[in-house]
Amino acid sequence: MPSPQQRPKAASAEDRRFEAAYFGTDPRELSLTLPTGHTVTANTDGCLASAQRDLYGDQKRWFEAEVVVNNLRAEAQTRMGTDPEHRAAMARWERCTGHSSKTRPNQPDPAVTDRCNRESGLAEVESRLEPTLLAKVRTERREQLTAYRQLRTIALQRAVNLTSATQAPQGPGRRTEPTTDLGSAEPKGHHPS
Repeated sequence: MPSPQQRPKAASAEDRRFEAAYFGTDPRELSLTLPTGHTVTANTDGCLASAQRDLYGDQKRWFEAEVVVNNLRAEAQTRMGTDPEHRAAMARWERCTGHSSKTRPNQPDPAVTDRCNRESGLAEVESRLEPTLLAKVRTERREQLTAYRQLRTIALQRAVNLTSATQAPQGPGRRTEPTTDLGSAEPKGHHPS
């Protein structure tokens, strides 16, 4: 039984009101089942949905592109699990640790895990397979990646325009333009159900 510190705390009424306002309360109208088998859902009401429509224009298209892009690595890892060489290395790893991949303890001993990753060859197999599989998944999901980049660019321009329109002039005829950095970070916000 979890200790009191480990038990999730019940959400307060204020937390529930905030979540309803932010995430929405309607049944989850947007849904996408990924090749990994997980289904991701989202509402079309609430502040988040409203902001997505304002910035991206097409919330459904953004939702689908974002969910696919955020799960490219998970899709590649799922495919890795079907590779015979990976399955053999995983079997060696399980023998080494004494745990199957389905019954791993919540807090495995890091020293044992590291030793078994090396001895089983699992780390080497994964480091070799993952880049190839990820490149293949990205090629297959090219349309979603393109939509993601296009919609993100549109959203960035809309956000710049919104912030520029709300900023007061800085002296005679001068405005301070906001700076943005898209970086390589991928947005979060949708969770598998």
